[in-house]
Amino acid sequence: MEYERSLFRIYDVLLKQRSIHYSFRMLMAFCWLIGTLELVCLITFHSLYVNDGTILAKAISHQLLSDCPSYTSPEFNLSLPISSHCSTNITQTIFPEDIFLINISSYSYEFSTQRQSIFLNKEVRERKGFQVHNITIEREDLILTGLWNIAGMMNERDTIIMNQIISVFSDYGGMMKNLGNGNYWIWTKEYVSEKKHIGNLGRIWDVFRAFYWFAIISLVTGLICRFAIVGSSAFLLALLSCPCFRFINPNCRYIAYFAFPWIGEPAYALSHANKSSFRLIMAFLLMLFVFYMMYIGASILWTYGVLENLYPLGLDERFYNLFSLIEFFSLIMIRTKKSAAFYPRITCFIITAFIIYRYHYVYGFLNMAFSAVSLYSFGLMCYAILNWEMPIFLSEGPTFDSPRLLYQQVFTHNPTALPDVWSLFYPVEGRGDFSDQEMHRIFPQNIPV
Repeated sequence: MEYERSLFRIYDVLLKQRSIHYSFRMLMAFCWLIGTLELVCLITFHSLYVNDGTILAKAISHQLLSDCPSYTSPEFNLSLPISSHCSTNITQTIFPEDIFLINISSYSYEFSTQRQSIFLNKEVRERKGFQVHNITIEREDLILTGLWNIAGMMNERDTIIMNQIISVFSDYGGMMKNLGNGNYWIWTKEYVSEKKHIGNLGRIWDVFRAFYWFAIISLVTGLICRFAIVGSSAFLLALLSCPCFRFINPNCRYIAYFAFPWIGEPAYALSHANKSSFRLIMAFLLMLFVFYMMYIGASILWTYGVLENLYPLGLDERFYNLFSLIEFFSLIMIRTKKSAAFYPRITCFIITAFIIYRYHYVYGFLNMAFSAVSLYSFGLMCYAILNWEMPIFLSEGPTFDSPRLLYQQVFTHNPTALPDVWSLFYPVEGRGDFSDQEMHRIFPQNIPV
């Protein structure tokens, strides 16, 4: 209960602010407006460029294949997604290990169906005689100026080129590298084929997977957030234990102790007995470190399960940061019946929609999709506070004595209950560290020890 009351103080102070209603209403309108614009941009870019390679196919046909729509040789076959008539013989030879240097505006990309070719440095390529095919695409032929600027703001220009390459070389895997920032993407032909022939059964399976991963990530992230709150209070007590803070008033120390009773009460008992609280603080910090490492290890599995092997740089970290924010918000602000009934369900729908979008396409506009999801999630947080929390809080809602209107009994404090998790990291003591009275409390039947 003390843990809940500590969190309730944040909730109570926030909702008692005079300008809270106006501020959250403006923030909600802003998030939903910009999120809707992001969604419109996503639909527009997706319909125009996902699984479309027409512009790159025309450039390859005109600049390499003498306007022919296909190339056939014992080593390499290429069928371009365009229709044209070939009136001349193709003099260009293409091998699987060849490198395609694609230039558009100030952007340059390297692509090869053999990823090893991209990893080789320039000197080795020239010494071994690797062919480099230069392909130039006029930016005006590919995309309008306004859309190009929007794609730049949303960091989606690579996605446009990526879809052009995947569509043209759909019968092969490969690797694309942005020569400007060094980012690269690797995929296999089996992965492309799987997304192109997903089928209705596959779509149903993707929906099930999306809900499954949402549940797993939400549960583990929620657990880690709770341990983060519990363990981070050890930093405050560590500061209070430093010699440079000895001048602090003892009453202020007591307030700090009992503001976080899960660590403050044991620390106060040690201080009252003139014992060091170093091992207690280290137990909490080690607990926090161990569970954070567990979270990092689990995120490797989640990344493959949610984003698979192909996603923009940094999207995985932003995705998990959003989950952490949602869990912290739920822990602190969701306290009434309506919030508990509707907020998790709507959030689940928003997040799983993003995951399903990722599953259904080889490489969609994931940055745009994630931005829309984030803004809708923030807007939903504001809506929950304004319409579900504040009306109840101002009438008969949560109080300091009853910080939540819904409870679930998870832990019980009885003699047979398991000890707190942090005690697993607290070192044991020898018999000589306890008085006879203390040992009698542990062994009331005078059992020899």
